[in-house]
Amino acid sequence: MADWTNISDSQVDPDAPVTSELGYAWRDNPIANAEGAPGAPRIVRGALSTATNSVSGSVPAAGSTVVQLNAYSFFPNIRKTVGSGQQLRVEAVDAGTAGADIAQFQLSNDAPAAIGFSVSWRYIAA
Repeated sequence: MADWTNISDSQVDPDAPVTSELGYAWRDNPIANAEGAPGAPRIVRGALSTATNSVSGSVPAAGSTVVQLNAYSFFPNIRKTVGSGQQLRVEAVDAGTAGADIAQFQLSNDAPAAIGFSVSWRYIAA
């Protein structure tokens, strides 16, 4: 982890010398900020551009369906909308063609009737 170094105004005055200490701070501070190093400013939620998305449908009787989220998604909220007393399983799926930054999972149903679902999530918008 990189260390955070405070840079004073006097170090960046027009006549101030460019020192190796200042060079290291310019190099390491963005990394320290991203890593959450002690003393580094925190990235607040308002600085991230996020959006939301959702999908709903039904998992067929004794079947499954794959749900694919947007790139850079946070953990989704998964709700069962119909099928009281029936179990809906969330399972991992093979990597397939989705990139490493695309989350996907499978909803599986062993019951003899379809089970409705809704999935909502937040993701980082580029």
